[in-house]
Amino acid sequence: MGESQPATRRPEAEPREGALAGQRRLIALDAIRGIAIVLMTVDHAAALARFNVLAERYSGRFEPMAPFPWWVLGLVTNFAAPLFWFASGVSLGLFERGMRGRADAGLSLTKIILVRAGLLLLLDAFVISPLWAPLLRLKVFYTFDMLSSLGLSLALLAGLRFLPRRALGVLGLVLIVGFEALRAALPAGLREAGGFWLAVWLDHVGGSHPVVSFPVLGWLGLLLLGYAFAVAALRPTWRSPGRWVWIGGLLLTSWAVLRWSRGYGNLDVPIPETGFVEFLTMTKGPPSLTFLLFNLGLAALAYAGVLLWETRGGGRIWSALGDLGRAALFVYLVHLVLYKVIAWGTHRAIHDYEVIRFVITWTIGITVLVPLARWYRKLKMSYRKSVLKYL
Repeated sequence: MGESQPATRRPEAEPREGALAGQRRLIALDAIRGIAIVLMTVDHAAALARFNVLAERYSGRFEPMAPFPWWVLGLVTNFAAPLFWFASGVSLGLFERGMRGRADAGLSLTKIILVRAGLLLLLDAFVISPLWAPLLRLKVFYTFDMLSSLGLSLALLAGLRFLPRRALGVLGLVLIVGFEALRAALPAGLREAGGFWLAVWLDHVGGSHPVVSFPVLGWLGLLLLGYAFAVAALRPTWRSPGRWVWIGGLLLTSWAVLRWSRGYGNLDVPIPETGFVEFLTMTKGPPSLTFLLFNLGLAALAYAGVLLWETRGGGRIWSALGDLGRAALFVYLVHLVLYKVIAWGTHRAIHDYEVIRFVITWTIGITVLVPLARWYRKLKMSYRKSVLKYL
């Protein structure tokens, strides 16, 4: 049958090749998400081990920066959060693409997004907040941290995703670029009187009401942009490392122009006349445009490296990154609890050697997380219709 019908065989080769290309692309996306997870574990292990790697600023909080060698480590870990938000949008967009053709695809995806959003809000309120509030010396039990912000953003995406993809991408860009202008447009009296509920959308605040670490409108744009980009993510033209180097260079050039201008895009943090450390220390809470441009530029360059790495066969580290990336949300949830427990033990066993304490805390945690991610992925595949599909 194959010998006698050559004309029918040739068209089949292209779809198979395209499907394989899409699979390779997904592997690369998993790997870059895995890198984001690793960087988050470094940052959070340091915080829980009480080791300073701070290389960013927060509105209303004045904390000393980390000493120079460790400040560099903190600077690198900063691109994890923007990358995580963008990659979460891409992941959902690809999931939606895979559901096309099902009669109930639209309703099913909306349900999945809304249930996931609710779970994230509950987990942040009743699991993560009790663990982190003592560390941050907070006056209240609940903190509106990344999981709460992501949960609320997902709830918004459940409705916004019915917009045309291009419109959704434009809205994401407008939020990213215009967030500072939106904050500035609000009267000072309204911002002060708005309290927690206004801060949830626009500000990074502490004080007597719940702390808001990730204001929704400051981060939602990345999720929307990632969701809109998912259609293009599988195209061969977006698998070129050179294209991502060019994008990274463009983002970093835009960052440098805004940073040197000392105006729009820097929020309310002054830039000293001299000192490259201060020049590279930007506002994360709420996220300034310069913070996002700089870290998305680094993320684009990292992705170029991942694509190049993929062509050379990967390896054991590549496999581990892919495992972490494929279970990114689960690993994020678990690592906050895991590192809290490990740090509690290392703080008592190695109280006077903070560098050693930090390294041991992180190493134990990541050693546990990789096989845990593999186990969870297999468990999720075995119980496709269980609650696990929402995480």
